[in-house]
This record gives sequence, structure tokens and C-alpha cells, in this order.
Amino acid sequence: SGGCQGRIIRTYTSSDDCGNTDTFVQIITLTDAIDPTVAEQPMDMTIECGDDVPGFIPAFSDNCDDELSIEAASSTATEGCTETITRTWTATDNCGNSITIDQVITIVDTTAPVWFGEGYTETVSCGTAYSVSAGEVFELCNGYEISHNIETINGQCEAEYTEIHTFIATDACGNASLPYVVTINYVDNNAPYFTSIPESNEFSCDAIIPNEMPVAEDFCSSVEVDMVEEIIEGECANSYVIVRTYTATDACGNVSEPVSVSYYIYDSSAPTIETELSDLSYDCPVEIVPATITVSDNCSEVANITVIPSVETIWSDDCGNGVYLISYYVADECGNFTEASYSISIYDETAPTLSETPENLVLDCEETLPVAPEVTATDNCTENVMVEYSEEIIGEMPAEGSIADCNLLTPVRPANNPCNYAYDWAMALFAMPTAHRYYQVQSGELVQYPNGTVHVVATMVNAMNNANGFYVDVTFANALDWAQWSTQSFPTGFKADCGGEDENHQDWIYYLLQAGEGAELVGFGGYTGSAINLVHAPSNNYFGFQLGNGANNYNGDDNGFGGWFTYNGVFLVNGEPIMSGNASGAGDFAFNLDCCPDYSVVRTWTATDCTGNTTVHTQTITWGAANSNDPGFDFGTEVETAEVVKGNIDIVAVYPNPSVTTSDVKFVSKINDVITLDVMDATGRVVAKMYSGKVEAGQVYKFTLNTSAFNNGLYQVRLMSSTEVATKQLQIVK
Repeated sequence: SGGCQGRIIRTYTSSDDCGNTDTFVQIITLTDAIDPTVAEQPMDMTIECGDDVPGFIPAFSDNCDDELSIEAASSTATEGCTETITRTWTATDNCGNSITIDQVITIVDTTAPVWFGEGYTETVSCGTAYSVSAGEVFELCNGYEISHNIETINGQCEAEYTEIHTFIATDACGNASLPYVVTINYVDNNAPYFTSIPESNEFSCDAIIPNEMPVAEDFCSSVEVDMVEEIIEGECANSYVIVRTYTATDACGNVSEPVSVSYYIYDSSAPTIETELSDLSYDCPVEIVPATITVSDNCSEVANITVIPSVETIWSDDCGNGVYLISYYVADECGNFTEASYSISIYDETAPTLSETPENLVLDCEETLPVAPEVTATDNCTENVMVEYSEEIIGEMPAEGSIADCNLLTPVRPANNPCNYAYDWAMALFAMPTAHRYYQVQSGELVQYPNGTVHVVATMVNAMNNANGFYVDVTFANALDWAQWSTQSFPTGFKADCGGEDENHQDWIYYLLQAGEGAELVGFGGYTGSAINLVHAPSNNYFGFQLGNGANNYNGDDNGFGGWFTYNGVFLVNGEPIMSGNASGAGDFAFNLDCCPDYSVVRTWTATDCTGNTTVHTQTITWGAANSNDPGFDFGTEVETAEVVKGNIDIVAVYPNPSVTTSDVKFVSKINDVITLDVMDATGRVVAKMYSGKVEAGQVYKFTLNTSAFNNGLYQVRLMSSTEVATKQLQIVK
């Protein structure tokens, strides 16, 4: 044996009797090339899902081997609703000869789901929440879905109907069950019911009786509400009871229990006077006649209403004035009544009317007071009304015989300050130490006379210490216009240095300072005992003291007065002399002038009638520069001016006022402009510059003023634009 190959060696030997032999050898080679065989080939088959898969064991045999190696395998594949099981067996002999057989089993689902039980029929009341469900389903293999279809069949009335519910179970392979049918019959056998019923109530006979219907509902159908009304008469025609009975019927004829509502009607209202009665007033006597009135009643006819008027005199006088009460008694036929009254007052309360009411005037500074017009009066009741006239002067009258009386003001340093002045000043003693060099106006006036003289009287205070200063009394003479001044026998000219302007120099009037017998400057305060004389400068009279627009030789402001002088005298400071006891040097006056009259004329016309009613009209006439270029008096040449619109700027508030440490200042301009906001003391000296610059129209600006360093007293907050000035007073109290 050689494993799967074997050999049979056959040896044949022949011999004769003599011992002669012959040998033949036969070799038979054994090989295994035959596959095993199977006794029964398995059959492919198709079975229903849920059935048992049949078993099968094949019987293999081999020509050589008694024991074979057998391998079995199985695989499953699913496509849609079909499942395929493939079985494979392989038998192999010892020499590797093998046989393979297959069996394919196909599993299909062709069986529809089956309902457990049958459908049913149910009868329920309409409006009942009834839940319909299908029975249970038997399905062997795959899941299933149930479809639900509802068919509605209307009944004999609105609320009755039948619902047929059809359920079909379909498995995943599309096999559909037989229908499962449930029939629900809805019937209406319940009557409607009321959910809201009007309340019984009482009403006046003039009221609108409500037509409110009760609200009824039904579980199933629409409802109609029927009403039956019964009227029960009362004691009178306007007193009765309305009884309303309501029933509700649904669409199937079911009827509710009846409900009733009662309305009690009565008449308790008095008649109404339709005419509006108002108290009347008359200036002059009228005939007292009761007015015809219109009346009405909520129940009674107008013809049955009684109206009784009456007139009562409350008081009267011989002039026809008086008060009268007109009363009415009004009653209806049921005895309800009302009363009303109004008064007629006759009294002459109308004042006379003046034939003319002259308006307040603001005259240009050089204008003269106009003649008062003749004013008469008329009255509604009285004839021949007399008019009384009076005139009052308020304020300081100008000096007697003068042609101009101007207040002195301290000019403000020009913006460029070409001479670098440290202070605003109106008088300068240039040779003095800085502490005693500059002076400001506390008060003062310049008076111009027809004889060509100017008299300046002022109280000047030190710009650094207003407790010290000088009383000034200076006279100027020889008034000449430019044509005269420029043609003198000696050289003449004009001054326009340190911010002065000379464009109007031909309109100025020129003067020479007149040295007096006494001192022109007399000291007070710390300067008490000082006495200084003034002399015109320059001594050759080349420059004069200049009066006119821009003539103050300081900042070119309108309406100025200024010029040079030399001074000499005793200058004491707290009793001690300075400059070796003899103060001398060059000085300068530079004033701004307010030449408008400081008084106003108040004219009053009074008209009184016989009853004592009085009409008073007052006209106030004041003087003020028509615009910023008006000097306040005529310098000899007419100056062309432009119209200026006033009221564009306003100081809105200064608060707190009085002030202790600070005050807020608010101002506004109606137009875009350039604004300067200053604070001046009682002398006109600027003690604080709060703002200078552009502002926008309508914008309210606020600035805070620190007043802690100011002395007690009155100050002026001054707001200046390019065309006007507004001021408010500020008091400082500590």
C-alpha cells in the first residue's frame, strides 16, 4: 500500500518436473480518482413565512473510503418580501475527491393579516365624545399598518348622522386584510338649554327697553329662540310690566324648558327745560321780559305740561342798573315738576373808548419830545365823557441849557490791544506807577452846551482798587468841526492810536482843555488830599480833544470822547506823597458816551363815565439810540444808519440771584451771530469776560460765573451781539 496509491504484485512461476522454472511478474497499480456519490439529491423548495424550514441530511458514499469528510454551509439573502436560504454540502474522500450539492429554499409572504373578531354597530347621543377603534390583527411574518376611512351619512335632521368607520390592515408585502367595519349612529334626543338669560329690571318710561335675547345652546345642532310677550297694565298709562317668555328649539325638534324676564316700567322723571338758561348781563337798561322756553317730558305730551314764569327784582337803582331773577315752574300731568331760573344783571361795566391810544415811543437820542395829541372818548351808555390828561417826567433831566447830556463809560480794550494795556481804562496817568496809572468810570457825565463848551464831571476809581480814585471836573471849549479845525493858523491833526479809528474824523468836533483855577482831579479814599491840575496837550494844540464816533482814541467804539493832557500836582497815597511829592506827566482821557436822555415822559389820558368806569391809557416816551452807530447827538454831519431788528438776543436766566459763590448765566440768540458776554460793576467797568465767539440760532448756552472774589453790590450781566445789547442785574451778597 502506498497511501492513495497501491500496487498488487503478482508473480507467476512455472516449473517442470526437471526443475526448470520460468517466472512472470504482473504489477497492478491501484489509484482513487472517483468522486464520492450522494444517495439522494436535495430538492429546491418554496415555503410560506412562518412555516418550519424542513431539515435534510444527505447520504454520501465512496468507492474506496468508508469515512468521508463532510462540510455543510448555509447563507440567507433577503430581497423585498422574499427570503432565500441556500444550503451547501461538500463530501471529500481521503484522496481529495469531492462532491458538492446545493439546496435553495425560498420563503415568501402571501398570507394577508387576519382580524380577531368582527366589526360592530353602536348608537350614541350626538355631541358625545365617542372613540372608535379597530380590533386586533394577527400577522405571522411582517409588521402591518391600519388604514382608517370614515364615511358620514346624514340623518333625518341636522344633528343626526351615521359614521361608517372602515379599517383595513395591510402587511409590509401588500397583503390586505378583509375590512373591519364599525358603524356609529348619532341621534339627537336632548333638548337645548339656556346659558344666558337677561335679568329682570326696572326702567323709566322714556328709557329704551332692551331687546336682549337669551342665549341658548345645544349639544348637537343650531338653536332657535322664540319669544312670547305679555304686557300687564299698571296704575297709569306709563306704568306697566312687560313679561317675555322664551323657549329654545333645536334642529331636531327638541324643546327647552321656558324662561321668563319681567321689565317694570315707571314714570318718575320731571319735565325737562330744553332751552338753555344762562345768566344775562347788559351794560345799559333793557326791558325785562321772561324768555319763551321749550319743554319736554319723558312720558307726557307737551300740551299737558304746565309752564309758569315769574320775575323777581333783587335790586335796582335810579340809573337803570339792577339784578332781576326770572324763574320757571314746570310740571307734567303726573305731578313731577322742575324749576329753573336765570338772572338778568344790568350794570354799566363798559369803560369809555378813547378816540386815540398813542403807542409807546422810543425816540432817537437827538429827537425832541412830540406834542401830545388831543384825545376824546365815547361811551356806550353815557354821553359827553370828559378826558383828563397828565404828564409825568421820570428819571434825571438833562442839565439846564445843554444840547447833549451823556453818561461816561469805560471803554473795553480792543481785541488786538495794540498798546498792551493791562486794564480797561477811561483815564490814564502814564507817569504814575502801574498801581496808580489806570482809572475807570464809577459815575460821570459829559454835558455839551450851545456856546461850544463841554463840561466833564466824573468819579474815577483806580482800576486795581476801586476804593481809591479822583473826582474829575474839567471844562473844554472852542468847539470846531473838521473844516474849521483843519484850517487853523497853526498845524492841527487828529489822533487814532492804540485801537482808535479815524474813518469818521471829518465828522468829529474838536475841543481844547481849559485849565481851571482849582484842581481838575481831587483825590478820595486812599488818595484823599491829592490835587492835580490838567493842561491841554500837546501844548501847540496840534491835537484836540475829539468828540464823535470812534473818537475816544482807545478802541474806536461809537460815540467816544478823548484826548491828551499833562498833569501836575500833589499825589498822596494813604497820606504819603509819591514822585517826590510833585506828580507830573502825560495823561489821557478815553471815554465811551451814552448820550441818550436818562429820563422818560409818561403821558396819561383818563376817561370816566357817570357810573365810574374808567379807561386809562399810558404812553411812555423814552430815548435810545436807533442803532449802534447813532451817537446820541448831532456832531454836525448826518450819519447814514442801517435798520436793526431788535429782540434777537436774550439773557434767559441768571440763577441764583442774589449770588454768594457762583451763578449760572443762560442766553440764546434767534440768529447765528457773534456774541460777547461780560459782567460789569456799578461803575460800568468790565469785571469778568465770560464768553466771546460764535453762537448758533436757537441754542441755549450756559456759563457759570464764579462770584466768590467779587465785592458785595449790584452788577450788570451784559450780552452783546453785532446789533444789540441785553442786560440783567446780578446782586452779590456774602
